[in-house]
Amino acid sequence: MIKKNLLAVLLLTIILVNTFIVAHRVEAVSISKWDLLNYWAPQVFQDVRQDRVLGYKYHVAGDHITKANFDNDWDLGNSWDRIRDEQDKYGALPAYAYTSFVETSTHYFLGYQYYHAIDDALIPSDRHENDLEDVYLVIKKNGGYGEFVMMIANSHGDMNQYTPSQTLFDQTNGKHPKIFISSNGDVINSSYDIGARGHSISAYNPKKHNKWVGGDSVIYNVGDVAETPIDSSGIFEKSYKYKLLDINELWERRWDIDSSPNATSTYEAYNLFNGRDERSGGNPPWQKLYFNDPAKYFNDSYNIGSDSTYIVNPYKVN
Repeated sequence: MIKKNLLAVLLLTIILVNTFIVAHRVEAVSISKWDLLNYWAPQVFQDVRQDRVLGYKYHVAGDHITKANFDNDWDLGNSWDRIRDEQDKYGALPAYAYTSFVETSTHYFLGYQYYHAIDDALIPSDRHENDLEDVYLVIKKNGGYGEFVMMIANSHGDMNQYTPSQTLFDQTNGKHPKIFISSNGDVINSSYDIGARGHSISAYNPKKHNKWVGGDSVIYNVGDVAETPIDSSGIFEKSYKYKLLDINELWERRWDIDSSPNATSTYEAYNLFNGRDERSGGNPPWQKLYFNDPAKYFNDSYNIGSDSTYIVNPYKVN
């Protein structure tokens, strides 16, 4: 009788253990790349500049996150003309962000690349067509959506680190780090408030950033549609949804290069968007280690303890 009871307990234990393992396997495989990217997609606090300075009127659409082919063509040398001369069509732009996804056995490396059609400025030499700043999240695997380890954010080429204690989160349908993107820029302002202009990205700090905003700003939340911000009045009072796009749309065109004066290409150089109406500007991350080989970058720079063998990494180049 005792043996039968022990056997029953043993069988029940085996069944429960197997059920637990299977359940957790299902949980792991049911979370797709896009599930993860949407779960962790930043909540964007975007400063907007549409004021007039010394007679110069800033183009508000230059502060709208969008896609590079917002005008339905891949000639990135006409972005300035579109924004300046076709206000009826491009006075406000639908919201998009590009994403990259890299995976090892221990970590996910999630990239979010925010494109602006122009970087406007009072001083002509400080204006340029096309702008791209980016954020990279390190997520440690835990069988579910993972654990936030850290974030780096691009501020005019400097990648600043933010730990969990330095990052605020919106936990609506995910865990979304709050980031601030500054407005159209010029060197006059930036010399006084570092990062206050020029689409630099940092972790959102309400006490600091709400003072920079003046009376125009928007909040972008990830969603399944690309909404167009038609009203940006107030200090982060209006919110709109932005849609994620695969960075492959730009990555697969990285050899569409032409540096001639009248080029209609996507790029002017391998790591530089085309510019024709105003000077070229805006750099995709093709030559950045945190994009090509993030396990090495974050291990070497921050000792995160990631496995160095990739399960997914379509961006690693020799």
